[in-house]
Amino acid sequence: MTLTAKDIDTLASRATKDPAAEAALIWPFAWGLASVALIWAFGDFAFWRTDAGVNVSLDAVGLGLVLGGVLAAGVMWVYFRWRRQSVAAAKRTLRSLAEQVRAQEVSR
Repeated sequence: MTLTAKDIDTLASRATKDPAAEAALIWPFAWGLASVALIWAFGDFAFWRTDAGVNVSLDAVGLGLVLGGVLAAGVMWVYFRWRRQSVAAAKRTLRSLAEQVRAQEVSR
Protein backbone atom coordinates (compact mmCIF):
# COMPACT_ATOMS: atom_id res chain seq x y z
CA MET A 1 0.00 0.00 0.00
CA THR A 2 1.31 3.41 -0.88
CA LEU A 3 0.37 6.61 0.81
CA THR A 4 -0.98 9.37 -1.34
CA ALA A 5 -0.94 13.06 -0.52
CA LYS A 6 -4.68 12.84 0.20
CA ASP A 7 -4.08 10.06 2.75
CA ILE A 8 -1.46 12.16 4.51
CA ASP A 9 -3.77 15.20 4.53
CA THR A 10 -6.45 13.04 6.12
CA LEU A 11 -3.99 11.93 8.79
CA ALA A 12 -3.03 15.54 9.46
CA SER A 13 -6.64 16.62 9.88
CA ARG A 14 -7.33 13.75 12.30
CA ALA A 15 -4.22 14.51 14.36
CA THR A 16 -6.10 17.09 16.41
CA LYS A 17 -8.28 16.17 19.29
CA ASP A 18 -10.46 18.63 21.10
CA PRO A 19 -8.48 19.76 24.19
CA ALA A 20 -11.66 21.08 25.82
CA ALA A 21 -13.23 17.62 25.69
CA GLU A 22 -10.12 16.09 27.24
CA ALA A 23 -10.10 18.77 29.93
CA ALA A 24 -13.73 18.04 30.78
CA LEU A 25 -12.80 14.40 31.35
CA ILE A 26 -9.53 14.94 33.20
CA TRP A 27 -10.37 18.01 35.32
CA PRO A 28 -12.50 16.34 38.04
CA PHE A 29 -9.95 13.57 38.56
CA ALA A 30 -6.99 15.95 38.62
CA TRP A 31 -8.72 18.28 41.06
CA GLY A 32 -9.84 15.45 43.32
CA LEU A 33 -6.43 13.81 43.38
CA ALA A 34 -4.60 17.07 44.05
CA SER A 35 -7.12 18.04 46.74
CA VAL A 36 -6.84 14.72 48.57
CA ALA A 37 -3.04 14.90 48.42
CA LEU A 38 -3.02 18.43 49.83
CA ILE A 39 -5.59 17.66 52.54
CA TRP A 40 -3.41 14.71 53.56
CA ALA A 41 -0.27 16.91 53.47
CA PHE A 42 -1.89 19.64 55.58
CA GLY A 43 -3.48 17.08 57.87
CA ASP A 44 -0.71 17.10 60.45
CA PHE A 45 -1.19 20.82 60.93
CA ALA A 46 -4.96 21.08 60.60
CA PHE A 47 -6.37 17.94 62.22
CA TRP A 48 -7.28 17.95 65.83
CA ARG A 49 -7.41 14.94 68.03
CA THR A 50 -10.38 14.12 70.23
CA ASP A 51 -11.24 11.23 72.49
CA ALA A 52 -13.30 9.71 69.69
CA GLY A 53 -10.39 9.79 67.23
CA VAL A 54 -9.10 12.20 64.64
CA ASN A 55 -11.48 14.73 63.11
CA VAL A 56 -10.77 16.65 59.94
CA SER A 57 -10.68 20.39 60.32
CA LEU A 58 -12.83 22.26 57.81
CA ASP A 59 -9.90 24.60 57.31
CA ALA A 60 -7.80 21.69 56.04
CA VAL A 61 -10.56 20.58 53.68
CA GLY A 62 -11.15 24.09 52.34
CA LEU A 63 -7.46 24.80 51.92
CA GLY A 64 -6.93 21.44 50.26
CA LEU A 65 -9.81 21.95 47.82
CA VAL A 66 -8.76 25.47 46.85
CA LEU A 67 -5.06 24.71 46.50
CA GLY A 68 -5.86 21.37 44.86
CA GLY A 69 -7.90 23.19 42.24
CA VAL A 70 -5.11 25.67 41.62
CA LEU A 71 -2.50 22.91 41.40
CA ALA A 72 -4.65 20.78 39.07
CA ALA A 73 -5.38 23.79 36.84
CA GLY A 74 -1.67 24.61 36.61
CA VAL A 75 -0.66 21.06 35.75
CA MET A 76 -3.44 20.76 33.16
CA TRP A 77 -2.50 24.12 31.61
CA VAL A 78 1.10 22.97 31.17
CA TYR A 79 -0.01 19.59 29.79
CA PHE A 80 -2.46 21.02 27.25
CA ARG A 81 0.00 23.70 26.15
CA TRP A 82 2.60 20.98 25.50
CA ARG A 83 -0.01 18.81 23.79
CA ARG A 84 -1.16 21.63 21.53
CA GLN A 85 2.44 22.34 20.50
CA SER A 86 3.23 18.67 19.83
CA VAL A 87 0.05 18.24 17.74
CA ALA A 88 0.92 21.37 15.75
CA ALA A 89 4.43 20.03 15.12
CA ALA A 90 3.04 16.67 14.00
CA LYS A 91 0.62 18.40 11.63
CA ARG A 92 3.44 20.51 10.15
CA THR A 93 5.51 17.36 9.60
CA LEU A 94 2.62 15.53 7.96
CA ARG A 95 1.80 18.50 5.73
CA SER A 96 5.40 18.83 4.56
CA LEU A 97 5.42 15.09 3.86
CA ALA A 98 2.21 15.53 1.85
CA GLU A 99 3.88 18.29 -0.19
CA GLN A 100 6.84 16.01 -0.91
CA VAL A 101 4.51 13.21 -2.01
CA ARG A 102 2.59 15.64 -4.24
CA ALA A 103 5.84 16.78 -5.82
CA GLN A 104 6.79 13.16 -6.52
CA GLU A 105 3.34 12.42 -7.96
CA VAL A 106 3.60 15.42 -10.30
CA SER A 107 7.10 14.45 -11.45
CA ARG A 108 5.91 10.95 -12.43
